[in-house]
Amino acid sequence: MTEGAITKPDSFLMLSGREFAAGAATWNGGRLEIGHYVHIAGKDFEDAEKDLKAHLGKGTVAAQVTLPIAVCDLSKAASADEAATTLAARLGIPAGDVAAGFFEKTSARFLPPGSSLKNAVAVGFSRKRIALHRADLARLGVPNAVLTIRMLNALGSLREALKNGTAEGPVLCASMLADSTQLFLASADSIEEISALDIGYTGLLSQIMSALNLKFEGSAARLFFGNLYDFDSLADALAAPLLGRIDAKLRDLHHDKPKSLMISGLPPARARLLARHIAPRLGMEPLCLPILVTASEGGLPVLPAIGAPSLVHMFLSATGNPACAGSFHLDVNHETLDLAAFWKAAPPERHVIHMYRGIAFDETGAVVERPHVEKPVKETDAHPDKHRVLRYYRGTPVYADEAEAAPAASNSAQPVSVSISAPVIPAEAKTPASDKPQRRILRYYRGTPVYADE
Repeated sequence: MTEGAITKPDSFLMLSGREFAAGAATWNGGRLEIGHYVHIAGKDFEDAEKDLKAHLGKGTVAAQVTLPIAVCDLSKAASADEAATTLAARLGIPAGDVAAGFFEKTSARFLPPGSSLKNAVAVGFSRKRIALHRADLARLGVPNAVLTIRMLNALGSLREALKNGTAEGPVLCASMLADSTQLFLASADSIEEISALDIGYTGLLSQIMSALNLKFEGSAARLFFGNLYDFDSLADALAAPLLGRIDAKLRDLHHDKPKSLMISGLPPARARLLARHIAPRLGMEPLCLPILVTASEGGLPVLPAIGAPSLVHMFLSATGNPACAGSFHLDVNHETLDLAAFWKAAPPERHVIHMYRGIAFDETGAVVERPHVEKPVKETDAHPDKHRVLRYYRGTPVYADEAEAAPAASNSAQPVSVSISAPVIPAEAKTPASDKPQRRILRYYRGTPVYADE
C-alpha cells in the first residue's frame, strides 16, 4: 500500500452508534488527505448505509468500530479460563462470548500465536458485537475490510505520542462509549485499565436535549457529533457529571496523579472541549494530540468531526505505512482471537539450569523470574545422612555424600560432579569428631553459615 512516504488512494469507514463516516484517504507524508467523504451524525446505520456505500473509495478499506474492551495481564493468570473469566467480568458478558487480541505490553506490538505469555496482555471484547459489525461491512460490500476497534486505535496513537515525546506521561485516557466511560492509565511502556464509569455520551445528549428543549435524541446527536452548534456556554454543565466520577475514582487509586487527561471517543472538537473543562479541576493538563487530517484538493475546506488521532492511526496501521509504528493495531476480521488457542501455543515456561548466589538462570543465561524448584530428596533409613547439607557455597548446597565421594585432599582440590548444573566447590576433608566436634549451624547469610557458638 505504500510507495515511500505517500500511499495509494484507499478508503476509510467509521461505524459508531451516533456517528458514521466514509471516504477516500491518502497519506501525503505528513497528513491524511481525505476527499469524497460523507459524515453522518444522529442517524441509525440503516439510514446511513446508502450514503456510506456511495462514498467508499478504492483500494484497502480500513474500518473502525466502537465497542468496550478489557485488558488482562496474561503473566498473572494461571490459565486461559482464568484470563477469560477476568475479561468477561470486566466487560459484563459471558466468558464464552470473549474474543481477544494479544500484545507485548511494553512495546504494544501485536503478538501472534506461539508467543510467550511472560510479557503479554490480552485485550478482550465481545464476539457477538464483532459479528454484528462484520454483518454491517458485508451489507456495505466490503466483507474483507481491515476491521479495528476505535478505543485500541486511540490508545495506540497515545502510546506512540508518549514514545516520540509528543505527550508526557502518565496520561489518564477517558474513552467515552454510549453508556459508559472507560479509564486507562498510559505511559511510554505500559497500559493499565483502571475502571469503567457509569456515564457515557448518551448522558451528554440528554443534557443537551434538556438545555435546548429538543424532543429527539437524534436532533441532539446531529448538533453534538456534527459540530453544528457552539457548546461553549454549556461546557461546564456538560463536563460536570464526568468530572465528578473521574475525581471520585482517582481518590480510590494508589497511583501517582496523572500529568494529563485525554478524552477519546468523541469528535475532536467535543473531546477537546471536555478536556479543557475537566483537566484543570483535577490538577492535570488537557492533552490534545495533533490533528493530522486535511481535506484533499477539491474537498471541503473543513472536515467536521473526522480528524481524530484514532482515525489517522487506524489508517496508517491498516495500510502498513512506515510513518506509524502500529501500536495496538488489531485486525479483528483476520487475526486469531481465541484465548485458549493462544495460551496452548505459548512456549513452555523456562526452567532453572543453574544457580548463582541464590539467583536462578535459564539456558540462555537470563534470570528466571518464577524458577522451577525441585523437591528435596528424602532421607532413607539405610543412609540417614546421605543428603545432609554440610554447608552452602554462594547459595548452592554441598551435601554429605558429595563430600564423601570427593578424592583425597591435596594441595589443590579437584571439582566434584553433582546432579545439578550449578557451580559447586568440593567439600573439605572431614575432621574426625574426636579432634574437632561438628559445629551446629543456626542460619545462613548470603551463602555463609552462622554457627551457634559465634
